[in-house]
Amino acid sequence: MFFPNEKMKTLSGTTREKTVNDGMVGVALEYLKLGFRPIPLIAGTKRAQLKWKEYQSRVPTEQEVQSWFADTEQNIALLTGNGVVVVDVDDPTLVEVVIEHCGPTPMRCQTPGGGLHLYYATRPGVHYGNAVRIKGKSIDLRCEGGYAVCPWSRDENGTRYRWLGNVIRGDDLPRINVSWLRDRKHRKRVIKICDAGDCEARVRTARNYLARIEGAISGRRGHDRTFRVACVLMSKFGLTLEQAWPLFLEWNQQCEPPWSEKELLHKLQDAVKKCSRFGKG
Repeated sequence: MFFPNEKMKTLSGTTREKTVNDGMVGVALEYLKLGFRPIPLIAGTKRAQLKWKEYQSRVPTEQEVQSWFADTEQNIALLTGNGVVVVDVDDPTLVEVVIEHCGPTPMRCQTPGGGLHLYYATRPGVHYGNAVRIKGKSIDLRCEGGYAVCPWSRDENGTRYRWLGNVIRGDDLPRINVSWLRDRKHRKRVIKICDAGDCEARVRTARNYLARIEGAISGRRGHDRTFRVACVLMSKFGLTLEQAWPLFLEWNQQCEPPWSEKELLHKLQDAVKKCSRFGKG
């Protein structure tokens, strides 16, 4: 843990005073040791000083980091993605609401404007994109293909970014509850129709099955996975469309991003047609 606002506590536990201009290389290397990927920004701005896309797929070396920050008149940012997600809350009055829904995190950066960057971990194997003005408010999500400005950076007026607490290892970040950040349409109410004595048992078994199946991820054959799930509900469990629909909606919340209800219903209807052509089971 370290505190790069006024003084730094190194990984060895030694505490020493630092100024903004004499330790940017050391700060960047500390971030690197903690599992983050620091990149240099043009001093006083949020603009990257180099082409950084390749560092989304590989970790920069210590030599690279040292060469980037040899000039102390720079800002610094941490790449998001690869397990790290940042919720950027520009409006301080929204911070508690975001924390209430996304979960608490000890790693918080105060921006010059008074907002906060809240650092979280993503669910293993799940990739989040970037989003702006979530729910029409001053809340942005930064993950794959993004970065977050961090201390000891300053804005154009010289106001600093500050950590409000400890900086922890990337592996120790708490997992984000991202469901609240998604904009979802109101769900349609569907009435279950059970015409068989074992209807409740089949629905219950199907729900337990879906709880073990990971959601579909865009760009990773998400359509195929979703259609297979629809077919299993219709053929293996022998559900009607009315029985399968609410289960399918529940499972859809795990998808990245969730399918629209129109898309989801279309896949179920296609599964019904397939079962009627080839028979169930």
